[in-house]
Amino acid sequence: MSTIKVNSIENRNGSSITLGKSGTTVDFATGTTVDFSTNSPTLTGVATTNGRQVLLSTQNPSGASSVEFIDGSGDIDFGTTYKYHIFEFENIFTSSSGDFLVFNASTDGGSNYNVSKSQVVLQSGSNAGSTFGLTVDAGQSFENGTGQATLVTGVDTSANTNEGIIGTFQINQSGNTSYGKPYQGNFVYDASGTITVKLQIPYGLLQTTSAINAYKFNMNTGNITGTIRLYGVTA
Repeated sequence: MSTIKVNSIENRNGSSITLGKSGTTVDFATGTTVDFSTNSPTLTGVATTNGRQVLLSTQNPSGASSVEFIDGSGDIDFGTTYKYHIFEFENIFTSSSGDFLVFNASTDGGSNYNVSKSQVVLQSGSNAGSTFGLTVDAGQSFENGTGQATLVTGVDTSANTNEGIIGTFQINQSGNTSYGKPYQGNFVYDASGTITVKLQIPYGLLQTTSAINAYKFNMNTGNITGTIRLYGVTA
């Protein structure tokens, strides 16, 4: 086997370069880094890697009444391209102390947010003097509700700088038309009242076999500020 050592390969004429021939395998040595970031080339015919997380949308509400993610808006795709979607929340806070962060889903592109769902919320918290273990938040756990579902309760407006809500919210197979769509979240934040830090874990099921094509997040009374990113994760 021969070794060729070069710093650059360029085509003599034409617009493409072929490595190897039909039926052969082109291997990269262990430890090799293939860097496509420098000149941002366009890759065609490359198979999608399973489990790849793709950023679809970033929204930065500032005192907004709500934030909507609608299929077909920009790069947002709630179809079957992605196995599940992840919403990432960064420093979310409210204009009204004690607010709840809530969500709902739509099957008609955001005209109506009224998907039936069942949900359970687990919570834990602590401050300088005491802690409480993981318990069920019975007030935010329900069956067959079509209204807004609570993700976070009792947000403190004093957390307006760097102490707002952080967390993730995952929903499986939004575009599936045969089954319901399970979801789960994980949120940490500065809570109103005596609790300095609080953890809430909502999980549930969107009880519809129709495709979900829009999601909306908002505070139950005040306005919402912060950053929400949407990712699609390939099958």
